[in-house]
Amino acid sequence: MYLTDLRYSEPATASEGSGAPGYVETARNALKWMWKARGPLRVDGNGVAVSGVICRVLVLPEREREAAENLRWIAENVGTEVAVSLMAQYTPAYKAPSMPRWNSRPSGKAYDAVRRELEGLGFENGWVQEYEADTPDELIGYRMQAGGTPAR
Repeated sequence: MYLTDLRYSEPATASEGSGAPGYVETARNALKWMWKARGPLRVDGNGVAVSGVICRVLVLPEREREAAENLRWIAENVGTEVAVSLMAQYTPAYKAPSMPRWNSRPSGKAYDAVRRELEGLGFENGWVQEYEADTPDELIGYRMQAGGTPAR
């Protein structure tokens, strides 16, 4: 089994969000390799995954275009048989609350646009997370206070 992520489609965003400007090329190459090694998701009689690949795509605030670009890349370079988990759970934590364009959740409208892209591309395997407008504070490890100090 392989569980991987395609979080960014642009090196500048990967650098800003994770300090990893080489993320896009590396993550995409890894997904292609994983697909060749394990192929489609297979489950046993109880619905438990036994082999294959799952790729998670997290919709980030103001970057829904990148999530859609990653879905198109998967469809064109790996295929639509990949099990995709489309996720809406981004919550600004750690330094993100003090960073413009990272300090909010993606909108429901933006998430729906990415979901429609997923469906339009013909992906049929995987999961689409329900959109929830709020995340309870207790689910977040900590947020940054003004001045950059962690708050519990």
